Amino acid sequence: MGLRVSESVVRDHLGLPDPGDDERILQAPQGAPPPPTAPVEDPAGAANRRRAMNAEEGGVDTLDQLEALASGRWERILPSMLQPAAELVHGANSLEAIREGLVDLVQRMPVEDLQEMVARSTFTARLAGNTGARIG
Repeated sequence: MGLRVSESVVRDHLGLPDPGDDERILQAPQGAPPPPTAPVEDPAGAANRRRAMNAEEGGVDTLDQLEALASGRWERILPSMLQPAAELVHGANSLEAIREGLVDLVQRMPVEDLQEMVARSTFTARLAGNTGARIG
């Protein structure tokens, strides 16, 4: 490991008692390989490899399907959020009126559908990532 630390210090820190004379002692296997390190990847390269691998498996890209699924929900949710803002801008006679109106609109904006969509998308992506399942 490269750092010399007394066994008794480690045992005390972990709250472990000293072993008895007749007890078996746990040891790391001899010649154990070092722990793997995570490779540093180029995000664009990773996305291209992901798409290439999915193409080999039948052309279905899970992340692209998730994006399409979420996009369809956005189209349903956004009009109810943006329509009041558009009406405010068209009916206002000054930038100050728009600024004050937007503060009020944001406080009253219906965000429940948006929150649910983000939560469902996050859950779906997490589940697909954890299980390797396909979405869609």
